[in-house]
Amino acid sequence: VDRVAAVVSRVQARIGGLGPLEPLLADPMVSDILVNGPGPVWTERAGRLDRTPIVLDRPAIDLLVERVVAPLGLRADRTSPVVDARLPDGSRVHVVLPPLAIDGPTVTIRRFGATAVPLEAFCEPTVADLLVNAVGSGLNMVVCGGTGAGKTTLLNALCAHLPAGERVVTVEDAAELRLPGDHVVRLETRPASPDGLPGIGVRDLVRAALRMRPDRIVVGEVRGAEALDMLQAMNTGHGGCLSTCHANGP
Repeated sequence: VDRVAAVVSRVQARIGGLGPLEPLLADPMVSDILVNGPGPVWTERAGRLDRTPIVLDRPAIDLLVERVVAPLGLRADRTSPVVDARLPDGSRVHVVLPPLAIDGPTVTIRRFGATAVPLEAFCEPTVADLLVNAVGSGLNMVVCGGTGAGKTTLLNALCAHLPAGERVVTVEDAAELRLPGDHVVRLETRPASPDGLPGIGVRDLVRAALRMRPDRIVVGEVRGAEALDMLQAMNTGHGGCLSTCHANGP
């Protein structure tokens, strides 16, 4: 029975999922899945990189890329060798194809943390109380840190304490935030397409959010020209904005 179930699981993964990567996606301890061209697949668990026994050849990687981008109406080929996408569970996928990727197609999957982490898990109770009061008082807040530091997870924890009934507009490159409120509007960027469809960036969506009567604007990550729009929003009556940014310190 176990062998039959295992075969059925593999067939289902190959037909409707990401094939040999499905067991890794089902592992809650895996935070990143790394395909560096044909060869072994690597994972990150608790900040440590590990080589898995899973080995992919070029056709398997090509099929994997197609499974990711096709449902989203995206293209991954020589005209679009760099693609950002999102899996149904919210995980982010970044694809780089040859000739940019010299040793073969690379696929980086940044898992979406489905398990909500309470604010108390980040700090002492007194600090958590201070942060809860800051959120409730409508202070502008920016979470900064390096890659994989837990910025989005902390932002999610902070947003869990937003006052009920507020209209919250979120802006993200790839939708990762899961806000508990009952009045949340989620906006996501769109890359430019090879057939001429223009891209819509974070800056465009921040400007759009300002016209949507928000009580709060939450930007998943500020890393470009949208920083100016975010600062202007914070200083022109839109208090209580929250965001993250890559930085070594405040």
